[in-house]
Amino acid sequence: IELPSREVDVNVHPTKAWVRFRAPRLVQEALFTAVQAALRSPRVVQSQGGLAVAGDAEHNAPAPSDATLSSAPAPLAVTSDDRQPRLFGEERAVFAGPGFGTVIGQLQDTFIVAASEEEVFFIDQHVAHERVLFERLQRALRGSPLPSQELLFAQPVELGPGQAELLKEWSPMLAELGFALEGFGGSTVLLRAVPSLLKGEEPRRLIEGLLDEVGASPRDETAPLLHRALAFVACRAAIKAHAALQRDEMGRLVSDLSATETPYFCPHGRPIVSRLSLREIKRELGRTW
Repeated sequence: IELPSREVDVNVHPTKAWVRFRAPRLVQEALFTAVQAALRSPRVVQSQGGLAVAGDAEHNAPAPSDATLSSAPAPLAVTSDDRQPRLFGEERAVFAGPGFGTVIGQLQDTFIVAASEEEVFFIDQHVAHERVLFERLQRALRGSPLPSQELLFAQPVELGPGQAELLKEWSPMLAELGFALEGFGGSTVLLRAVPSLLKGEEPRRLIEGLLDEVGASPRDETAPLLHRALAFVACRAAIKAHAALQRDEMGRLVSDLSATETPYFCPHGRPIVSRLSLREIKRELGRTW
């Protein structure tokens, strides 16, 4: 997006993490129009006319005449290796799939309510998203370091007693997670980049929180350092309590949670789901059907 400098205020955030437009509605409409036009282009929504299965002579479209050759689209051959590429890299998920039933709504902007034929589920949206992000980060970390966001201005961070030694010890692990730290002399380090998931966080508080949580004695002494650091990143990046969600957002989260290896506890050990039996509810209310 190219705009005259007078149309943009770049001083609304100390690290330039976001900017403010003079006419945000116009920018939104321009983006909407551009995306809509792109999604409706023939490269995305292919014409269904003239489709033919390779090797099936009976269904092949007849050859166009000379008069229409220049205007008619060529028949498309559909084979196992000739498929339209996926538009987005996001993994496919069946919304509100089996496990937690169908999403009914949201309670106090914190709990997702879902129901199956036998149970009603109350799902804490923050810890549910934390579990989803944690396992997603674990999978991503097996192949390469996590993507990071370089700060526009490096941030000096003052460290307490013993914290500089901790960060130096953790530096290889922090680099894999997307943090970029440099020695700055004495008890101060220079933070140059943070994980992309946490680009909206205030950098100094991020490092302070990392030291407080990961450096503290864990509840489970067997939990490795990387596990605790990943849990910290997932917790900071997850949806917060008291955040209103749309129905499709809740459905996606419940579906993603159902697909995790440990859908009932967050990485810190907190429970994610509370459930009520519909049979017990009917019994208490005197229902026999």
